[in-house]
Amino acid sequence: MLMELKAGFLKIPNWLKALVLISLILGIFLRFYNLDGKLYSNDEAFSTTYIYGQNIANIIDVKIVSASELQNYQRYNTDEGIFDSFKRLLERPYVFPPLYAFMVQIWSRFWSLFLTEPAIITRSCSAFISLFSLPFMYWLCWELFQSASIAWLGTAIFAISPLQLQYSQIVRTYSLITAFTLLSSATLLHSLRVPKKINWLLYTFTVAFGLYSNILFAFVIISHALYIIIDSRGRITKNVKNYILSSLLGISLFMPWFYLFLTKPGLFGYSVEQPAEQNIPITGLIKDWMRGVLRIFIDLNDGWIKDTDSFLLLQRTSWIFLLVFLLTSVVFLIFNAGKNKNWMILALLIGGGGILMIKDAISGTGFSVRLRYMLPYAIGWQLAATALIAYLFYSRLSWQRQLSKIIISSLLLLGLLSSWIIASSPSWWAFGAPDYPAIAQKLNKLEKPVVLYDDFADALTMSYLVNHNVYSHLTKRAEFHLENNPNQPNDIYRGYTDIIIFRPSSTLVEKLQSTENFVLEPLFKSQENYPSKPNAWKVIKR
Repeated sequence: MLMELKAGFLKIPNWLKALVLISLILGIFLRFYNLDGKLYSNDEAFSTTYIYGQNIANIIDVKIVSASELQNYQRYNTDEGIFDSFKRLLERPYVFPPLYAFMVQIWSRFWSLFLTEPAIITRSCSAFISLFSLPFMYWLCWELFQSASIAWLGTAIFAISPLQLQYSQIVRTYSLITAFTLLSSATLLHSLRVPKKINWLLYTFTVAFGLYSNILFAFVIISHALYIIIDSRGRITKNVKNYILSSLLGISLFMPWFYLFLTKPGLFGYSVEQPAEQNIPITGLIKDWMRGVLRIFIDLNDGWIKDTDSFLLLQRTSWIFLLVFLLTSVVFLIFNAGKNKNWMILALLIGGGGILMIKDAISGTGFSVRLRYMLPYAIGWQLAATALIAYLFYSRLSWQRQLSKIIISSLLLLGLLSSWIIASSPSWWAFGAPDYPAIAQKLNKLEKPVVLYDDFADALTMSYLVNHNVYSHLTKRAEFHLENNPNQPNDIYRGYTDIIIFRPSSTLVEKLQSTENFVLEPLFKSQENYPSKPNAWKVIKR
């Protein structure tokens, strides 16, 4: 394998070889760059408090805290031993299985001995896990195309994908399911090619660990089943029997936790219903699907980041050519599905995303507009692009070989530019809450404000963005605290220069506006809901 690695790399032209190396090196570097400078999303705040077993309810309606005090709830619980943490994670299932949480617990306890910034400690675990995806991508490309040169090119495209970069940093299971999708797919193809017991046993464990990384790995299993059915043409061969046995054994190893997940009241319903937007027209779905696929490769502009406006024209122009290239790659795969195991790529596209897209098109829901639920589908598109490049790269026609070099260099250069812009920005679309940094800038200009939150995730997210002079009060009774209530004679907000309500409900705003005691002034109105619903209000007592 090492000789093939070297030989395949040497076959690439020197200038392209340098570009591949730069892409790999920067792809690794940018995964760890600016980890504490990115918006710490609400999802990450929820995940971190769950993983570390922190009970933030202890301070709700109890006291006003600083940003540094809030961040203490983003560290592992020093009162809980490592085995107690594992036991709690197993006994109290969450929306994602416990494997990632176990890894973060171990990682954080070790690196907390050397580092102090909680965002860096926790996010670096996801970034480290994502590094395993690079050799796994190489192996999968080699199994698909039997070419070390193409495996190098496919891995380089994957390394500087703006989509993969974002999800490699987020404190969720995205980097883990990506790694196991690649490993499991490569292991399956290897087991079919070299059907030894040890290979099928390895596939069994990749199925089990894949499910323990993320329940959505079930779509990878569906993709693999679809590929086996097509590859075997419906015949029950020895390989098919081995596949069925290995898959069932891997799934059975996941059943104990899945039973806990199903039997915990409300958890399954929350997991399914929470991300489902309703009544999205088919035209809106198609637009979001196209934008999502293009963002896998090129993502130069975010409407919330004003510094990226100058790249908007370049993004739109490059997207036109990219769309033509990707559509051509799918047509190529369909007409060459029987060659070079191309059905595996089509199976990942169909099973990893196509099923959800069809479901959304029928029901009007919006699962499929969020690529974080379809990372195997994203991998399918990267493999589809690599497949067409492989065909052109080895073509007998000189113009096609030259075209392959233009395409791969364009993808790598634009991917590098996209990744650098995203890595240097305070937020991007995958992190959510794009207006929070702008709100934080407003708060940081105030002398000594206190901000009222009714959602602890908002408070935790903002704690990474505000200065030390900005204080937080987590409360479910903002109206009670603001009024001069006889049961609370002391004004708890005395001594603070400004009182801010962060993302209050419309009911609370109406109540406060209807009283004679307060005047509400918009502190910040987001672009998304301007002008009807400011995201932050300044409360002025009459």
